[in-house]
Amino acid sequence: MGSDRKVKRPQGDFSRRKLVFLGVGALALLGFSWVWLLCEPEHHWGLLSGFCFLGGAAIGHAWALGLHHHFVPTAAEVVHLLQLQRHAFLNHLQVISALAQLNKPEHICEYITSTNKDLDRERCLTGLLPAEAGLVLLDWCYRLHDAGVAVEVDLKTDLSRLANGTGLAALLMEALTALIGAGSAVKEVALKSFSENGDEVLELTLVFDGNLPWPHPARLRERARTVPAEVKVKRQENTLTLAVLLTPVHVPAAPKVGAAKS
Repeated sequence: MGSDRKVKRPQGDFSRRKLVFLGVGALALLGFSWVWLLCEPEHHWGLLSGFCFLGGAAIGHAWALGLHHHFVPTAAEVVHLLQLQRHAFLNHLQVISALAQLNKPEHICEYITSTNKDLDRERCLTGLLPAEAGLVLLDWCYRLHDAGVAVEVDLKTDLSRLANGTGLAALLMEALTALIGAGSAVKEVALKSFSENGDEVLELTLVFDGNLPWPHPARLRERARTVPAEVKVKRQENTLTLAVLLTPVHVPAAPKVGAAKS
Protein backbone atom coordinates (compact mmCIF):
# COMPACT_ATOMS: atom_id res chain seq x y z
CA MET A 1 0.00 0.00 0.00
CA GLY A 2 1.08 3.54 -0.62
CA SER A 3 1.94 6.13 1.96
CA ASP A 4 0.35 9.48 2.70
CA ARG A 5 3.75 11.11 2.43
CA LYS A 6 4.38 13.10 -0.73
CA VAL A 7 7.12 12.18 -3.16
CA LYS A 8 9.75 14.90 -3.13
CA ARG A 9 10.01 16.70 -6.45
CA PRO A 10 13.54 17.40 -7.73
CA GLN A 11 14.44 21.06 -8.08
CA GLY A 12 15.94 22.19 -11.39
CA ASP A 13 19.03 24.33 -11.73
CA PHE A 14 17.29 26.66 -14.19
CA SER A 15 13.77 27.61 -13.15
CA ARG A 16 10.84 27.84 -15.55
CA ARG A 17 10.32 31.43 -14.42
CA LYS A 18 13.75 32.30 -15.82
CA LEU A 19 12.90 30.51 -19.06
CA VAL A 20 9.68 32.50 -19.40
CA PHE A 21 11.53 35.74 -18.65
CA LEU A 22 14.14 34.95 -21.30
CA GLY A 23 11.52 34.06 -23.90
CA VAL A 24 9.39 37.14 -23.21
CA GLY A 25 12.48 39.34 -23.39
CA ALA A 26 13.43 37.88 -26.75
CA LEU A 27 9.92 38.40 -28.13
CA ALA A 28 9.91 41.99 -26.84
CA LEU A 29 13.23 42.59 -28.60
CA LEU A 30 11.84 41.27 -31.87
CA GLY A 31 8.68 43.36 -31.50
CA PHE A 32 10.70 46.50 -30.87
CA SER A 33 12.81 45.77 -33.96
CA TRP A 34 9.76 45.42 -36.21
CA VAL A 35 8.18 48.62 -34.86
CA TRP A 36 11.44 50.43 -35.56
CA LEU A 37 11.43 49.10 -39.12
CA LEU A 38 7.85 50.32 -39.70
CA CYS A 39 8.72 53.78 -38.40
CA GLU A 40 12.06 54.08 -40.18
CA PRO A 41 11.89 51.73 -43.18
CA GLU A 42 14.84 53.29 -45.01
CA HIS A 43 17.37 52.94 -42.16
CA HIS A 44 18.92 50.47 -39.75
CA TRP A 45 18.62 47.32 -41.86
CA GLY A 46 21.87 45.96 -40.48
CA LEU A 47 20.90 46.74 -36.91
CA LEU A 48 17.46 45.23 -37.44
CA SER A 49 18.99 42.03 -38.80
CA GLY A 50 21.23 41.84 -35.75
CA PHE A 51 18.28 42.30 -33.41
CA CYS A 52 16.31 39.60 -35.23
CA PHE A 53 19.26 37.22 -35.04
CA LEU A 54 19.79 37.85 -31.32
CA GLY A 55 16.08 37.52 -30.62
CA GLY A 56 15.83 34.25 -32.51
CA ALA A 57 18.93 32.93 -30.77
CA ALA A 58 17.50 33.87 -27.37
CA ILE A 59 14.18 32.16 -28.12
CA GLY A 60 15.99 29.05 -29.35
CA HIS A 61 18.21 29.03 -26.29
CA ALA A 62 15.21 29.36 -23.99
CA TRP A 63 13.47 26.49 -25.77
CA ALA A 64 16.58 24.33 -25.56
CA LEU A 65 16.94 25.05 -21.85
CA GLY A 66 13.29 24.18 -21.38
CA LEU A 67 13.74 20.85 -23.15
CA HIS A 68 16.83 20.00 -21.09
CA HIS A 69 15.44 21.32 -17.81
CA HIS A 70 17.08 19.23 -15.09
CA PHE A 71 16.96 15.95 -16.99
CA VAL A 72 19.77 14.33 -15.03
CA PRO A 73 20.91 14.63 -11.40
CA THR A 74 23.62 17.22 -10.76
CA ALA A 75 27.00 16.34 -9.27
CA ALA A 76 25.68 17.27 -5.82
CA GLU A 77 22.70 14.96 -6.28
CA VAL A 78 24.94 12.11 -7.43
CA VAL A 79 26.93 12.54 -4.23
CA HIS A 80 23.61 12.53 -2.35
CA LEU A 81 22.71 9.21 -4.02
CA LEU A 82 26.03 7.74 -2.90
CA GLN A 83 25.36 8.96 0.64
CA LEU A 84 21.92 7.34 0.57
CA GLN A 85 23.45 4.05 -0.57
CA ARG A 86 26.05 4.16 2.19
CA HIS A 87 23.35 4.96 4.75
CA ALA A 88 21.22 2.07 3.48
CA PHE A 89 24.21 -0.29 3.68
CA LEU A 90 24.86 0.69 7.31
CA ASN A 91 21.17 0.14 8.10
CA HIS A 92 21.37 -3.36 6.59
CA LEU A 93 24.38 -4.18 8.77
CA GLN A 94 22.57 -2.95 11.88
CA VAL A 95 19.47 -5.04 11.10
CA ILE A 96 21.54 -8.18 10.46
CA SER A 97 23.53 -7.57 13.65
CA ALA A 98 20.34 -7.17 15.68
CA LEU A 99 18.83 -10.36 14.24
CA ALA A 100 22.07 -12.22 15.00
CA GLN A 101 21.98 -11.04 18.61
CA LEU A 102 18.40 -12.29 18.85
CA ASN A 103 19.56 -15.66 17.46
CA LYS A 104 17.15 -15.61 14.50
CA PRO A 105 19.16 -17.04 11.59
CA GLU A 106 16.03 -17.73 9.50
CA HIS A 107 15.10 -14.05 9.65
CA ILE A 108 18.64 -13.12 8.65
CA CYS A 109 18.33 -15.26 5.51
CA GLU A 110 14.98 -13.69 4.65
CA TYR A 111 16.35 -10.20 5.15
CA ILE A 112 19.43 -10.87 3.02
CA THR A 113 17.22 -12.27 0.24
CA SER A 114 15.04 -9.15 0.34
CA THR A 115 18.10 -6.90 0.33
CA ASN A 116 19.54 -8.76 -2.66
CA LYS A 117 16.36 -7.99 -4.60
CA ASP A 118 16.76 -4.28 -3.85
CA LEU A 119 20.41 -4.34 -4.91
CA ASP A 120 19.55 -6.26 -8.08
CA ARG A 121 16.94 -3.61 -8.94
CA GLU A 122 19.56 -0.87 -8.60
CA ARG A 123 22.01 -2.93 -10.67
CA CYS A 124 19.45 -3.22 -13.48
CA LEU A 125 18.77 0.51 -13.49
CA THR A 126 22.44 1.47 -13.72
CA GLY A 127 23.61 -1.50 -15.81
CA LEU A 128 20.85 -2.11 -18.39
CA LEU A 129 20.03 1.55 -19.12
CA PRO A 130 22.18 4.45 -20.33
CA ALA A 131 24.04 6.03 -17.41
CA GLU A 132 22.05 9.28 -17.58
CA ALA A 133 18.67 7.52 -17.61
CA GLY A 134 19.77 5.08 -14.90
CA LEU A 135 20.72 7.95 -12.57
CA VAL A 136 17.36 9.63 -13.11
CA LEU A 137 15.43 6.45 -12.32
CA LEU A 138 17.65 5.57 -9.36
CA ASP A 139 17.06 9.03 -7.93
CA TRP A 140 13.29 8.61 -8.31
CA CYS A 141 13.40 5.11 -6.78
CA TYR A 142 14.93 6.54 -3.62
CA ARG A 143 12.32 9.31 -3.53
CA LEU A 144 9.51 6.80 -3.95
CA HIS A 145 10.98 4.49 -1.33
CA ASP A 146 11.17 7.36 1.15
CA ALA A 147 7.47 8.04 0.48
CA GLY A 148 6.56 4.38 1.07
CA VAL A 149 5.73 3.64 -2.60
CA ALA A 150 6.44 0.15 -3.93
CA VAL A 151 8.68 0.04 -7.03
CA GLU A 152 9.03 -3.02 -9.28
CA VAL A 153 11.76 -3.25 -11.93
CA ASP A 154 11.76 -5.94 -14.64
CA LEU A 155 14.21 -5.09 -17.43
CA LYS A 156 14.46 -7.84 -20.05
CA THR A 157 16.62 -6.00 -22.60
CA ASP A 158 19.97 -4.23 -22.46
CA LEU A 159 19.46 -0.57 -23.40
CA SER A 160 22.77 0.65 -21.99
CA ARG A 161 24.26 1.44 -25.42
CA LEU A 162 21.42 3.58 -26.75
CA ALA A 163 22.86 6.42 -28.83
CA ASN A 164 21.11 9.22 -26.91
CA GLY A 165 21.00 8.38 -23.23
CA THR A 166 20.78 12.07 -22.40
CA GLY A 167 17.59 12.40 -24.45
CA LEU A 168 16.05 9.36 -22.76
CA ALA A 169 16.95 10.80 -19.35
CA ALA A 170 15.27 14.09 -20.27
CA LEU A 171 12.14 12.25 -21.40
CA LEU A 172 11.95 10.17 -18.22
CA MET A 173 12.54 13.18 -15.99
CA GLU A 174 9.79 15.15 -17.76
CA ALA A 175 7.32 12.26 -17.49
CA LEU A 176 8.07 11.37 -13.87
CA THR A 177 7.97 14.98 -12.72
CA ALA A 178 4.59 15.46 -14.43
CA LEU A 179 3.14 12.19 -13.15
CA ILE A 180 4.58 11.92 -9.64
CA GLY A 181 6.16 15.23 -8.73
CA ALA A 182 2.94 17.22 -9.08
CA GLY A 183 1.55 15.99 -5.76
CA SER A 184 -0.33 12.99 -7.18
CA ALA A 185 -1.12 10.14 -4.78
CA VAL A 186 0.84 7.33 -6.43
CA LYS A 187 0.66 3.89 -4.77
CA GLU A 188 2.70 1.61 -7.02
CA VAL A 189 5.27 2.04 -9.78
CA ALA A 190 6.48 -0.64 -12.19
CA LEU A 191 9.19 -0.34 -14.85
CA LYS A 192 9.88 -2.99 -17.46
CA SER A 193 11.55 -3.32 -20.84
CA PHE A 194 10.98 -5.75 -23.70
CA SER A 195 11.27 -6.09 -27.47
CA GLU A 196 8.20 -5.72 -29.68
CA ASN A 197 7.93 -5.54 -33.48
CA GLY A 198 11.57 -4.55 -33.87
CA ASP A 199 11.39 -1.79 -31.25
CA GLU A 200 12.83 -1.69 -27.77
CA VAL A 201 10.04 -0.73 -25.37
CA LEU A 202 10.54 0.87 -21.96
CA GLU A 203 7.20 0.79 -20.14
CA LEU A 204 6.34 2.71 -16.99
CA THR A 205 3.13 1.79 -15.15
CA LEU A 206 1.79 3.82 -12.23
CA VAL A 207 -1.15 3.04 -9.94
CA PHE A 208 -2.76 6.06 -8.28
CA ASP A 209 -5.12 6.60 -5.39
CA GLY A 210 -7.60 9.08 -6.84
CA ASN A 211 -7.55 11.17 -10.01
CA LEU A 212 -4.97 10.36 -12.65
CA PRO A 213 -2.55 13.10 -13.70
CA TRP A 214 -1.91 13.76 -17.37
CA PRO A 215 1.57 14.58 -18.70
CA HIS A 216 1.97 17.45 -21.16
CA PRO A 217 1.86 15.58 -24.52
CA ALA A 218 3.62 18.27 -26.58
CA ARG A 219 6.67 18.38 -24.30
CA LEU A 220 6.89 14.58 -24.15
CA ARG A 221 6.70 14.31 -27.94
CA GLU A 222 9.35 17.00 -28.33
CA ARG A 223 11.68 15.23 -25.94
CA ALA A 224 10.97 11.86 -27.60
CA ARG A 225 12.15 13.20 -30.97
CA THR A 226 15.63 13.76 -29.55
CA VAL A 227 16.01 10.15 -28.39
CA PRO A 228 14.59 9.17 -31.03
CA ALA A 229 11.48 7.50 -29.66
CA GLU A 230 7.70 7.43 -29.75
CA VAL A 231 5.58 7.91 -26.63
CA LYS A 232 2.23 6.22 -26.03
CA VAL A 233 0.05 6.90 -22.98
CA LYS A 234 -2.82 4.66 -21.86
CA ARG A 235 -5.23 5.31 -18.99
CA GLN A 236 -7.43 2.66 -17.38
CA GLU A 237 -9.32 3.29 -14.13
CA ASN A 238 -6.63 4.22 -11.59
CA THR A 239 -3.68 3.03 -13.70
CA LEU A 240 -1.60 5.01 -16.18
CA THR A 241 0.88 3.34 -18.54
CA LEU A 242 3.57 5.27 -20.40
CA ALA A 243 5.30 3.28 -23.15
CA VAL A 244 8.49 4.61 -24.77
CA LEU A 245 9.14 2.92 -28.13
CA LEU A 246 12.86 3.32 -28.76
CA THR A 247 14.37 3.23 -32.22
CA PRO A 248 17.20 0.68 -31.97
CA VAL A 249 20.14 3.03 -32.68
CA HIS A 250 23.15 2.08 -30.57
CA VAL A 251 26.63 3.43 -30.07
CA PRO A 252 29.39 1.01 -31.08
CA ALA A 253 30.82 -1.12 -28.33
CA ALA A 254 34.16 0.01 -26.93
CA PRO A 255 37.09 -2.03 -28.29
CA LYS A 256 38.50 -4.59 -25.91
CA VAL A 257 41.87 -3.86 -24.40
CA GLY A 258 44.58 -5.90 -26.08
CA ALA A 259 42.35 -6.95 -29.01
CA ALA A 260 44.22 -8.03 -32.12
CA LYS A 261 44.45 -5.43 -34.87
CA SER A 262 43.19 -6.37 -38.31
